Formats: sequence, C-alpha cells, structure tokens
Amino acid sequence: MVVGDPTASRRYMGTEESFSWVNIRFTFASCFVCQLNSVEEVDGLDGSVESLVARAMKIKHMVEAVGGSLACDGPSAWSGSSAQAFIQVAPGSNRKLFSRRSVDGVCLNATRGPRRGRRGAGRGGNRPRRHGGGKAGNFDVVIDMEPKPAIKRQVEYYFCDENLRTDDFLQRNLDGDGFCSIKIISTFARIRTFTAKLKDAGDPRPSEELIAEAIRESPYLEVGRKSADLQVRRVLKYSLKDISGGVPVTVKPSRASSSTKEEKGAPCKYHFAGYCDRGSRCPNTHNMDYCDAIERQWMNPIGSSSASKTGPLVDNLKRICSQLGLSSPSLSYASKMVRSKLDAAQARTVGEQQAFDYFVVIDIEGQHEIIEFPAIVFSAKSLREVGRFHRWVKPVNLWRGKKLNPRSDSVPFSQVLKEFEAYLRELGLVGGHSNGSRFAMVCCGNWDVKTQIPKQCKLNGVSVPRYMRQWINIKDVFNEVYVSKTKATGMKAMLRRSGLVGPDGAVEGVHHLGMHDTENITRILLLLLEQNVRIEITGSL
Repeated sequence: MVVGDPTASRRYMGTEESFSWVNIRFTFASCFVCQLNSVEEVDGLDGSVESLVARAMKIKHMVEAVGGSLACDGPSAWSGSSAQAFIQVAPGSNRKLFSRRSVDGVCLNATRGPRRGRRGAGRGGNRPRRHGGGKAGNFDVVIDMEPKPAIKRQVEYYFCDENLRTDDFLQRNLDGDGFCSIKIISTFARIRTFTAKLKDAGDPRPSEELIAEAIRESPYLEVGRKSADLQVRRVLKYSLKDISGGVPVTVKPSRASSSTKEEKGAPCKYHFAGYCDRGSRCPNTHNMDYCDAIERQWMNPIGSSSASKTGPLVDNLKRICSQLGLSSPSLSYASKMVRSKLDAAQARTVGEQQAFDYFVVIDIEGQHEIIEFPAIVFSAKSLREVGRFHRWVKPVNLWRGKKLNPRSDSVPFSQVLKEFEAYLRELGLVGGHSNGSRFAMVCCGNWDVKTQIPKQCKLNGVSVPRYMRQWINIKDVFNEVYVSKTKATGMKAMLRRSGLVGPDGAVEGVHHLGMHDTENITRILLLLLEQNVRIEITGSL
C-alpha cells in the first residue's frame, strides 16, 4: 500500500482543510480482473468516507477467503483505526464518496482528487473553486501469485466469454481454427511482466515457450504449433467467474452497450461493411471469419437446393461461435429456407388470388447511410423463396478519411443496384428478357424505400430504380388482419403476435442484422399469404 500525503491541503470555500487522498484498487490474480477508474468527490452519493473503511475491510476478507495474501507497505494496515487514518478528512466533514465500480457492494476504487470549477459560470464572474489540487496516493490490494500460474490465469482471462466477445484486437488475430499466435500474446504488458520475472529467476527460454508451458495445464485452453509458431486457442466455453476463484466480479460495460439495441456479441454490421467508430469499445463481434460464416450460411439456407453445402456451412458457423464464446442461440442461428408446407395445388390456388407473382423482400440497415442490402425473392405461386441476394454497402460520406476494414468486401450503393438488377434479370423479373412476371418490393415500414433508398441514390448520383418507386409495407397489411387495440409497430411484435417465435418467445436470428430480419419478414409474408390475404401496394413515391 502506498499512502497519500497525509498533510496535503486545499482551499474549500475559503477555508484550509487537511486531507489525504486515496485510491483503492482491488485486483485479483496479479491484477487481471479489472482496471479501475478514479472516483471524484460527489456530494450526496453512496455512503460516507467512514463507510469506505468498512468496504476496504470487506475487500481484505474477500481476498483472504480465496487464499490470497495482502501486499502491504505502510502503517499497520488493516485495523479499522489505521485504515481510517489513511483516508481521514477534516473533523465533522460529511462529504460523500461515489464509486463508479463495485463488486458485490464493495467499493473497488475511490479517490479524492482534484476537480476544477468552471471559470465565469453564473453571475458575478469567476466562482470559487470547490475542489483544489493535491497528490493522490494508492492502496494496492493484490493477491500474490507465482509467475506461471499468473500467466495461465491471465491468458484464460483473454479467452473468457466476457473479454473475447468485445476484444477487437484479439478477434482480428484469431485464425480460421480459433488459434492466436503466442508471440502476439507475449507482447501484452501484463504477460511481459510475468515472463520478465521468470527470466530474472534464471529461466533463459524465449517468452513464447514460457507462456506455452504455463497454459498447457489449463482445462480451457489448447496449445498447438503451426510450423515454428506456438499458438493457443480455447477448447471449452467458460466465463470470468469460472476462473476468478469464486470472487464475484462485475466487468465494466462498454459505453456503447447502453445505447445499442442489439444483443451483446452480435455481429457488428458497421465493421463488416468497412468501419466501426466504437473500435474496441464496441460490444459486438468484429471477427471477419464470423461475418463470412453468417453470410455464406445465409446465402445457402437449410432446405435449399445446395444441400451439399448447407451442412458444412452450419457446422463452420457453430464452430466459430464456440471459439468466440458466443453462446446465445441467436448468434449461432442457422438460416432456413422460407417455404410453405402446403402442397403444390394448394399453393397455386393461393397464388392465383394475388396481384403479384413475386415479392422481393428487403430490410436495409444503416441509420445515416445504407451499409447492408439483403433481399429474398419469394414466389406467390409456389409459396417458397426462389433466391437470395446480399451485399455490404460502402457509404459515401459516413467514413470519409477513416481507415477502413481491409477484409470488408463492401461496394458503393450504385454498384449494389447494378448487381441487384442483374440478379433480378437472371430471374426474369426485369429487363428485355423479362417473362412478364409482376413483382413488388416488400419492407417492414416505409422508411427503407420511401426515405433511405432515395437519399442514398442521391448521394451516389443515381436515380431510384423504377421498381423501387412503389412498395408494400408489411406492417400495414399485418395490422389490418391482426386487429388489436395496439398495433404491431415492428417486426418483433408481428412475429410474437402471430406465434412465429421459439418456445421461449425469442425471435430467430439476430435482430437488426439485415439478413436475418429479411428472413423473418418473409416468414410473416408467407403467413399472410397462407391465410389468403390479398397483398397489394401500400405506398409509392
């Protein structure tokens, strides 16, 4: 423990008061569990300074409960009186400390540090600064551990569910089999600290060999070798609590995770399309092998004519999800072909009642500009899909000047439209070789075709295709059939109201991933067709 300056002083509303600032930091297994932020003084929040002493004592007991010891440098440490002396404040002070991080109600980090007031705020010019400067001391509570066990525990942390699903750097360095070079692991700061201790103790071997030897005993990791390169991958699914010795741990959530509506660990469509501005803070998965596996499996769904490809693609998707620690069923969802269970004669009878022979279902993604364009072509005559199209889209202005993902195969929207029209021409739906079939665009809401496609066409300097100038809003049709006091306002509501969900009420696939959303919208379309609902145009430009 390093104690702060006990005689440091500051001016508070015109009076001199003596304080010692403290920063309590709790780390487990040689500091791997979490790095803690400083905590500023905030009036009226979370317990007094005196309660911090009790929390510090609770940390001590938690450490001792798992067989750890305390590294202590300073006064006689953990008696209540001496601990209180470390964090003493002026007599009678009732100021509060607010902890931004806690574990099981235990304050992990607290500091009384400087915070400056604003100049010129309010009437009358400068206001007095309520918080002055000062030195901050540290209490380091560390479980002593030998270097080899520490290396094993640290690498296990890198590959646990909580870290792996959000560690952009580690994901980028996993190969197709889930291996990461131990040479890369050896460059991490904490690992370098542990290997340095081993070398200082007289072990002359390279860092890679020291790390490999340490992690071979882990039940969660596997060491392999490709050529002369030592590599490591996880072989079992496990979480942080499995390796923390029973100590409850709360990992700080990413800022982005509080604002996103996507499931944590979901594929990051922005990264796959070229650039994610959240980088390593993104709660979603950036692994490009995962992206390729989802796209290839979606383009060859279960039940399609490419049956020979389907099985291996599904197995590959599930294997990659296992390697990345993506345990949610939605994240490893295997896409299925959308088709009716009615026989050919019944399907033909249903199709004869429709105004269109084909429906082209789309669900584009991207708030400011389009970044994903998926489509499923569905036959009203046979009540089954006849083809799929998918492209990642490169925005015009959104990522200008940014370093883009080199593995992304996104193209400008103008190129997407050319490829999409060529695909429709192959199916005989547009162009000079059209077989006269009538088709209509189908979307969930008016925004896709009414707002975003014209906007993107303008940015790319192309005109809106004629066949995209009118559309069917599946929500309008659905709400006319499923009359209720409250209308279904989105795809999830329609799926649940019509019973197109799993036994646990979960929607199949990843919500807000265009490919899976398009498939679910097509399932809603099929349901309406099977109920002999005549589906007609609901909007136009």
